[in-house]
Amino acid sequence: MNTRLVLSGIALAGIMLSSAERRQAPAFSSADRERARAFWSVQDRYIVAPAPKPEVRLTVAGSQWLFKYGHSKGGGKLVPTVDAKPIGAAQGWEDWINAKVAFDRAQALAQIDAVGEDATGQKQNTPDPGPCPADLVELVGEPPAFAEACTPQTYSVRFDDSTLTYVDHVKMRPRYAYFRFAEGIEDGGVAMKSISQDRLDHLFRLAGVEPKVANVMKAVSALEGGFESVNTYDTGYVSVGFIQFASLKAGAGSLGAMMLRYKTTDPSAFDRDFRQFGVDVTPTGTLAVLDPATGQECQGPDANAMIIADKRLIAVFGRAGSRSDPFMAAQIAAAKDQFYPDADTVSVTLGGQPQVVKVSDLITSEAGMATLMDRKVNTGRLDPLAAVLQRVADAHTVTALVDLVQYESEIIQQLKYRRDYLADNSLSQPGGANAAPSRHGGRK
Repeated sequence: MNTRLVLSGIALAGIMLSSAERRQAPAFSSADRERARAFWSVQDRYIVAPAPKPEVRLTVAGSQWLFKYGHSKGGGKLVPTVDAKPIGAAQGWEDWINAKVAFDRAQALAQIDAVGEDATGQKQNTPDPGPCPADLVELVGEPPAFAEACTPQTYSVRFDDSTLTYVDHVKMRPRYAYFRFAEGIEDGGVAMKSISQDRLDHLFRLAGVEPKVANVMKAVSALEGGFESVNTYDTGYVSVGFIQFASLKAGAGSLGAMMLRYKTTDPSAFDRDFRQFGVDVTPTGTLAVLDPATGQECQGPDANAMIIADKRLIAVFGRAGSRSDPFMAAQIAAAKDQFYPDADTVSVTLGGQPQVVKVSDLITSEAGMATLMDRKVNTGRLDPLAAVLQRVADAHTVTALVDLVQYESEIIQQLKYRRDYLADNSLSQPGGANAAPSRHGGRK
């Protein structure tokens, strides 16, 4: 017997097995496909109509260039609420980019209005800034057009109990760095701050979340939208819910984990909210959907693409987020599991001795936890927590953990991300004011 051939055959079989294992089994049966197709085949379930006139929008290519520019000199994740630029960006670069963005928007407007007039009837006189600075081109590449004229489409999706409407070509800040899908949509839903306290208390109790943690989560979620919030235009690919669970490039991510948790803990409610409409999740937390028109199953990245393209599928998430208490509670429970930072650990050297400590042993206030959760929700990490802790410890010659805790306010000030939670009087603050606020915003 040829030993080499045998070994090669075993190796090949292993490769084939590995490849087969990576392919997920179908999530839907033939009966599931027929059920979903029957629902979506009803007349007027899905109506698409163009906007009355074109509008000016940021281009995907322009946003990608801005993202590359923002990271051109290293550094961490860009803060999405401010214009992207690298550390130490030359003022000449900034001036040229702003002028180019303004010029491109004026050109796009001129395509819409042949006479190139704005709403006041004044001629557009935005100057052409000329070629991109050579050193900027060398660093980032030749920039594309930052704006275009386009005609947004409106999508109406009718369920038996509600109708949801979405519009694509979402209006972005002119220098937003995370825009990736022109056909994507956004709906912020009903903001958490607009939901009654009694209603929120009910949902957090249903999710099994204690009051102090609930207070932190409510504060952070104020930046993310409501339970029915959906977004399919940015680098999260498919983002859903009050904390914006995202599927990311692989079609899984925190959204897949949240969906799997919901399916596992309440399969009947999950079927009512999702499977009957052709939306599911595999045992590994990968999204699976059915093409509403053909019944073809898509998983992972293909599921992302189908959800972005066919608004009936993202509407399934929106409907569940607006009408299903079990789904809202599932979001809350998953957010606590995935993003609440109390059990995370961090390394710091005190008195020459490296230590690994739990976040909850260092950060005791709600404002501090909210600051860290804000970072974890938006970046997936607590960075630069370790560096800040070490810097503060060294500055104050701290040699014991018990002494580092007293500098919590200073630590949190250096970790502020999208919002200053130290200025939020609905949250307990460092320095001994760590009792949970009352229902009316005061201290208990």
